[in-house]
Amino acid sequence: NEVLSTEFQNNNYKRVSRPLVNILENDEEYGIEILAAGYTKEDFKINVEDNKLIVSAMLDEEKSTEKEENYSLREFYKSSFSRSFTLPKDKVNEDEIKANYTNGILLVSVPKREEAKPKAPKTIAVI
Repeated sequence: NEVLSTEFQNNNYKRVSRPLVNILENDEEYGIEILAAGYTKEDFKINVEDNKLIVSAMLDEEKSTEKEENYSLREFYKSSFSRSFTLPKDKVNEDEIKANYTNGILLVSVPKREEAKPKAPKTIAVI
C-alpha cells in the first residue's frame, strides 16, 4: 500500500517553522492536516508539480518581524514554511485536490483515482 511521504524545505528563510502534519487515508482519498495557526487563507500557496504536492506559506519580512525588545520570552512566531509531499504515482486525481483552512488547521484533500480505490469483493454464483 503506497502512502504519501513528506519532506521539509528550509530555502534559507531567516525564520522558518516546520508545522506539524497528520496524513490520513481512507478508500476515497488522502487527507493532509497541517497545523498552521495564525495564518490567513491568503498566506498559503499549494502547487502540484512533478508528482509532488507543495504546501507553503510565504510571509514578507515586514509582516513576520515584530520588535524583539518587547518580549521577555518568545517561544512562538508566525513564519514562512514549505512542505512537500510525494504523491503515490498514478493513484491520485490531481485535478480534484481541494484545501480548507479552519481553526488553524489546513486540510488538503487528495482524492484517489477510481482505479486506485479498493473494489468490493465480488461473489460468483454457482449454477
